Amino acid sequence: MIKLSKKEVEDYLIEIFDFIENGDSKFKGHPGLYFFHTKKELKEKMNELLNKNEYDEFDIYYITSLLIKFMLGRYDSHTKVSFKDNIYMPIDFTVEENSLYITKITPIYKKLIGCKLLKINNIDIQKILYELEEIICYSTKEHLLVMIQSFLSDVNVLKSLPSIENNTKEFIYTILNDNNEKENITFNINNLPEFYSVHFPENYSTEVINNCCIIHYNSCRDKDKMEHLVAKLKEDNNIKNYIIDLRYNGGGSSSVIKPLIKFLKDKNVVALVNEYVFSSGRMALVELKKIGAYIIGTDIGTSLNCFGNCPSNLDIDKLNLRVTSSSTYWYYDKEFSLTGYEKDEFNTYFNNKKELLEPVLLHPDKYVYLTRNDIINNYDRQIAEALNYFNNHIKRRNQLKISFNVSS
Repeated sequence: MIKLSKKEVEDYLIEIFDFIENGDSKFKGHPGLYFFHTKKELKEKMNELLNKNEYDEFDIYYITSLLIKFMLGRYDSHTKVSFKDNIYMPIDFTVEENSLYITKITPIYKKLIGCKLLKINNIDIQKILYELEEIICYSTKEHLLVMIQSFLSDVNVLKSLPSIENNTKEFIYTILNDNNEKENITFNINNLPEFYSVHFPENYSTEVINNCCIIHYNSCRDKDKMEHLVAKLKEDNNIKNYIIDLRYNGGGSSSVIKPLIKFLKDKNVVALVNEYVFSSGRMALVELKKIGAYIIGTDIGTSLNCFGNCPSNLDIDKLNLRVTSSSTYWYYDKEFSLTGYEKDEFNTYFNNKKELLEPVLLHPDKYVYLTRNDIINNYDRQIAEALNYFNNHIKRRNQLKISFNVSS
């Protein structure tokens, strides 16, 4: 760990917020850093948080995160500080009925999958969750849960929390086992055990089930692969039902999906979403909605209107920290027409229209959640519901045809 004086921390914080405010050669700076709170208020908050004489990189991470949330809150989940080199422990959780349960873990503890999390390093999990929420900017509770689930296995983020020792070498997860007894899972960060395996469908991979084509689109990248996919889809004229699996799509370039949207315009389309859909992933969802897609899944990890587009980073190598700043505010009107506002345009347009900044959400037509047992048993309830939708859709269409023929 690096030991820093209060003055050194102040200098780093000034550098960080100067980058967010003014940008660099790649962008003009954040459009609305001082739109909700003034520079003076930021300085006062900074002084309030700098209440000791010695700090380290974990303190700076937590303080910077608190300050970003104070300034931007639920309007910006893109502007953030993160650790450049992360260490993750081989354990993952899901939230069910306001409790956390293990869904993935290193094979040596596999018998504890499904158990409830009670404490970390003898700190009650509710206190840990409170300290994490304090540093997470979110416009939907789904993004909050995604970030919490990630941070609960992130060594550096956990070290930054006020209730956990910054120099700890061990993390002890206290769980409630199947016998309703408390049990500890201990990870030494210098000797972590084997990681659990993770299997995601490859981006642009497809499969056909019951004459329905499922297209996995979990990243808005690789324009050439998109064009190749659409060319392949055009070869089969018999399929009219398509499931576009947007789950886990964290973004990329919003323009990549255009050829697919053009192809799907006269087709029956279901869009599958979950809490991990973020950034340009939500733009892909809007484009699908505009051509009539039926949406199945959960609420996504972002509001439609929000700050985003991060063209550059500030790396502070000495502290192992990276600062990312939004450069654009994306605004959707009621017709789903999108406009991007950079620094100068944002303040001019929204200065007397702050109500337009309130988060606007695009909800599923049908909510379908994966339970912890679904995740543990690899049962995809959302895909099953999408296929069932088409089965029912075809039945209704056939019934209408029969009714029409009888009437005639």
